[in-house]
Amino acid sequence: MSRTATLWTRALITTQVALSLLLLTGASLLVTSLRNLHAFDAGFDRDHVLLMRLSPDKAGYTGERRLAYYRQVLERARNAPGVRAAGLSLITPISGGGVDLSFGVAGRPREPGAVVYVDMVSDGYFAAMGTTLLLGRDLAPQDGPDSTPVAVINDALSRRYFKNESPIGQRVRLGDQEGLEIVGVVANAKYLSLREEDHPTMYVHALQTRDDKWGLTLAVRTSGDPASFAPAIRREVQSVTGTAPVAQGTTLAAQIDRSLVKERLMTRILGAFAALALLLASVGLYGVLGYAVTRRTNEIGIRLALGATRGTVLLSVLRESWMLVAIGAAIGVPAALALTPLLSSLLYGVTPADPWVLSGAVLCLFLVALAAASRPAWRASRVDPLVALRYE
Repeated sequence: MSRTATLWTRALITTQVALSLLLLTGASLLVTSLRNLHAFDAGFDRDHVLLMRLSPDKAGYTGERRLAYYRQVLERARNAPGVRAAGLSLITPISGGGVDLSFGVAGRPREPGAVVYVDMVSDGYFAAMGTTLLLGRDLAPQDGPDSTPVAVINDALSRRYFKNESPIGQRVRLGDQEGLEIVGVVANAKYLSLREEDHPTMYVHALQTRDDKWGLTLAVRTSGDPASFAPAIRREVQSVTGTAPVAQGTTLAAQIDRSLVKERLMTRILGAFAALALLLASVGLYGVLGYAVTRRTNEIGIRLALGATRGTVLLSVLRESWMLVAIGAAIGVPAALALTPLLSSLLYGVTPADPWVLSGAVLCLFLVALAAASRPAWRASRVDPLVALRYE
């Protein structure tokens, strides 16, 4: 191989190293982001929760009959084996839906543009979701249609509109409804997206109105895998009446995973390309170093004959591989800093220029280079000087 061809080969390898670093950095950022999304506190416990959509309106249930149906469903679900808690809600976490209504505190001028996120839930819902009650009390079965309308707010709403004042017992306006009494404060929870900021949220009692025609979702917290309990719980719900349809159950964890399908797809794509680029770079390094050791056999023999140690020879080959990686990293790091901001919309809890991710990618490349160069380096250190001096 000519000197020009050797230079071109080394240039190709450094390009592969730079591309590997870029792809590896992108994949590492996405993996870190997914890990952060799964690890942070979203205001609910996503494990062991089964969701089933109920539609009593399709069976003609209205008014008191509809409320009685929901109460019976809750009773049957809570008495089913393996069920720890059960509740109803209009909107479930990370389902992609949301309702905003104007908001005001009784006795205060209404703030222009003041709106809050609203969900309709039953008693037991927060226990089923694993959402912490911070102050006051939960919604109760005794909160019926003929009693004072009550609501629970989240911590973000409490801090936004009541600051250091206790919100318990305060009356508020929600849309066209007045006189809602706040009875509790719960921890902030994500409903539209795991990345959303903590929005002021109000939870009104779903079983305090006879006029609601929307179907609610049954949320059941189980003692084990919710999928294994789904058939039994569905039978219990259907036993209330055979005419009201009950959707096939899904888990809260699966619902959240579906919201991250784009992030998972991009992670797999970048990960696959990064693995391929690393493989090509390692094969290239192995081939170039193996050829270099073969060409330098005579030189290595002379150095050994003049007193060079085998460790010195081994390190010289490894140093050559690391030099190629260093040049590739010098190209790849600026490229990564310039291009990884394109992934910003998919990242959570990590910046495109995260130094730990970049350092980890560079370290990974040096370890790959060490693995690729180890055999040629070992072969060079095992050269017999007498044989090498006769080698042409």
